[in-house]
Amino acid sequence: MKTIAVGFSRPKKSMLLSWIIRKTQKTEYSHVYIKFTSDKYQRNLIYQASGLQVNFVGEQVFKDHCEVVKECVIQVSDETYHKMMTFAIDKAGYPYSLKQLFNIVIYTWTGKAHVLGSGRSAYVCSELAGEMLKTILNVSISEDLDIITPKDVDDALHEAGLWQD
Repeated sequence: MKTIAVGFSRPKKSMLLSWIIRKTQKTEYSHVYIKFTSDKYQRNLIYQASGLQVNFVGEQVFKDHCEVVKECVIQVSDETYHKMMTFAIDKAGYPYSLKQLFNIVIYTWTGKAHVLGSGRSAYVCSELAGEMLKTILNVSISEDLDIITPKDVDDALHEAGLWQD
């Protein structure tokens, strides 16, 4: 068995976009990531869509810039871990989708989705985590992945019974 975590965070520095996401969703977080624990290297790797692309970053570098609000720790089989890591490696370097981010904001304010989504050619954090959870862990995520939010991912984890409160 291996351990992964789906984490929720916010930046340590004040950022307008993070504030807007937190206020519109009524959450303490504005970002979602996947944390892979490597027993072999005794390290945690943070996998996320942030900045300009989908990327991996060491846990300490991540924590230097972000405050972790909460993490859902999940035990997965070695085979599932391998599938998740393969997915992550294959998606690393994909661009960050600013169009999609604006689409999510518009959807949150108006309740109407617009055709700004990027499909699977660029990602925002919640879409990336949502796709991985939906396709590999079979978590039921009913939202269109182009408009899924960090709160939607959190809610889906609760509905799937994966939170160990």
